[in-house]
Amino acid sequence: MKLVRPIAVIDLETTGIFPLVDRIVEIGILKVTPFGKQMHFRQRVNPEEKIPKEASEIHRIRDEDVRHKPKFKAIARDVLNFIRGCVLVGFNLKSFDLPMLQAEFKRSEVEFSYATRHVIDVKDIYHFHETRTLCDAVKFYCNSNHKETHSALGRCMCNLACPTGTDRNVWPSCLNKRAF
Repeated sequence: MKLVRPIAVIDLETTGIFPLVDRIVEIGILKVTPFGKQMHFRQRVNPEEKIPKEASEIHRIRDEDVRHKPKFKAIARDVLNFIRGCVLVGFNLKSFDLPMLQAEFKRSEVEFSYATRHVIDVKDIYHFHETRTLCDAVKFYCNSNHKETHSALGRCMCNLACPTGTDRNVWPSCLNKRAF
């Protein structure tokens, strides 16, 4: 891979999935320069709130692991300087990591916007090659082809059928999660 500009591959671990209320508990950034030099930034962060059990079960970071770590405000400028001038890269970056980062920067009163940044979301590339449509979900969850995927009510039926598909009933586990 030949780079013209440095890239910063970003990943976050958080207390949840909502940028306006949830917080970062760990940030990892891998920066690669056009000359191939790699630099790392990794920091656990005190979220200033309890980490929900459901989040800890996913990333294995507990309250005691971050109790004495810096708050995001203390590292915000370091993060900003580290990614300055970089193309931002990550999986689900546009939908999750960047909105979460922007919210943390805003709480820290540090100006940051990704609206004018070059962003490569690896999830978009993956979905380009591996489609993720409602038809695909019906095939996966219900092991069938639904005939009504191109009408509004038909898509409603598909959306209901997927979590209750005969092979994989995911309603109980979904309804018990904090995000739902």
